[in-house]
Amino acid sequence: MKRLSHRRTIIGATIGIVLLLIAASAGLHSVIERVVENLSGQIARNPFLSGAAFVGLSAISVPLAGVSSLLMIPIGVRYWGEITTTALLWMGWTLGGMLTYFIGRGVGAGIGRWLVSRKKIDYYQERITDTASFPLVLLFQASLPSEIPGYVLGTAKYPFLQYLIALVVVELPFAAGAVFLGDSFLKRQYWLIILIGAAGIAFMLWATSQFKRTLARRS
Repeated sequence: MKRLSHRRTIIGATIGIVLLLIAASAGLHSVIERVVENLSGQIARNPFLSGAAFVGLSAISVPLAGVSSLLMIPIGVRYWGEITTTALLWMGWTLGGMLTYFIGRGVGAGIGRWLVSRKKIDYYQERITDTASFPLVLLFQASLPSEIPGYVLGTAKYPFLQYLIALVVVELPFAAGAVFLGDSFLKRQYWLIILIGAAGIAFMLWATSQFKRTLARRS
């Protein structure tokens, strides 16, 4: 459980370190800048279609687990700005979480096990049921990569509205943090990269700790 619940934290820390290293390299950062400029120019030609594609790719990144939408964030920030990019990313991640829920609810955990891991799905299915409290579901969503809670809660037939509220509440700060991290990277604001990264890691560690304690009490 410790390995599974800390995966999101490890990924976040790795991304922060990579961004710092690239930002510290004038050559690498200038290459990224040119790519971002070129692609943001492509967005300007068809902003509506580009926005829909951004939301769609963000949504797909959730059930596929290994596909990340983070590489698109600096491009979105350069063209749309922080607020609009946060809204688009939030919308995409919410739609992706809903998709995993309905996959779990409609066909059971079979597809979820194929996309993620039988052990991960089975482990949490034994502990999270349709009677789980809303605070526990909030911690579940915050502690683990989004695809796992969606598959598990969908399979357990947890009330959709409660799941959706938990999903929306949890994904907003993650989306905002990811966008402002991308903006700080573009501006080479090292202290902000460190601050936002540290705050995100601290939050995930706290959520993970609380989630494990709550599960232990239930057991």
